[in-house]
Amino acid sequence: MKSLKALAVAAVMSVTAMAPMAAQAGDQHMIDEVLVILSSESLQTQGMAMVLSNTMAQKGAKVNVLLCDKAGDLALKTYDAPALKPKDVTPGQMLNSEMRTFTF
Repeated sequence: MKSLKALAVAAVMSVTAMAPMAAQAGDQHMIDEVLVILSSESLQTQGMAMVLSNTMAQKGAKVNVLLCDKAGDLALKTYDAPALKPKDVTPGQMLNSEMRTFTF
């Protein structure tokens, strides 16, 4: 069941991340708003979600992030995790810095 949840999250994230690129490549219609749903406790998955969210925000999309289950810990002030390479930041630190650039 856990691998099915991980697969579903990965599929949603892939589609969400690719939508602005597909719109940009095919025609002039851009995706204005995206929803990133993150429920994985995997640091790598959390980190990639934050990287993709930041990229979409930098391209002008309004990014909404829904943190569920263990991923909700990212929003806690007490969140502590090992830093990810190559930038040596945690997913929580990426979320905090991205919240400053997100359009609410």
